[in-house]
Amino acid sequence: MILKPLKIFLTLCILTAGCSPISYRADKHLNEDEQREVIEKIIRYLGKIPDKADFNTRFDSIFDEHYKKELDKYELIHFYPKKNTYYIYFSTIRRAPSISEKYVATGGKFRYEYGVVKEYKEVFRTWKMEKEELIDKLDMLFERMVYGRDLKPYYPENSGDEEYIEFPNNEVSYNVKKNIWESSRENVIEPYYKKLHSESKDTNKSN
Repeated sequence: MILKPLKIFLTLCILTAGCSPISYRADKHLNEDEQREVIEKIIRYLGKIPDKADFNTRFDSIFDEHYKKELDKYELIHFYPKKNTYYIYFSTIRRAPSISEKYVATGGKFRYEYGVVKEYKEVFRTWKMEKEELIDKLDMLFERMVYGRDLKPYYPENSGDEEYIEFPNNEVSYNVKKNIWESSRENVIEPYYKKLHSESKDTNKSN
């Protein structure tokens, strides 16, 4: 159960008057089974939607095997239950399709009450990059997200030659009600979102 580690982590943060980026790392507070449990709670939001499912049917038990496979693709990097709220902030990484070994990260939060995810939001997704570089940048992005600091300087239209966040951007934003990334471009929302899950960057930028 993740509830006990949540309480312990909250107590530690209160006693130390805050947390550093490194102290947000999931492996500092949760064992491997607990880390997997956190991802399992949100995998039907986070993972790729089955080809025969839509955003309303993805929770159907018929897709359980698909999401078990999706679960193995993700690694929990950061974990922070914000005190005085039911919100848990998280970041994950997964291997991205690439000639060389690269990864893409997702940062977000979910509200967890009585064993059920009540609300879920993805705040950002990164460009794919090598794991060491990605986690270094993710430490910074995650801390800014937790404290509500502006992430816009790290959007693709503002970050210059340095890559950080791929989504959101000028065309793509996260729809909290539907739990999907949506594009403002006409007639591309559905295929754009599915490509986003399976390959975040190949259609936009070559290696």
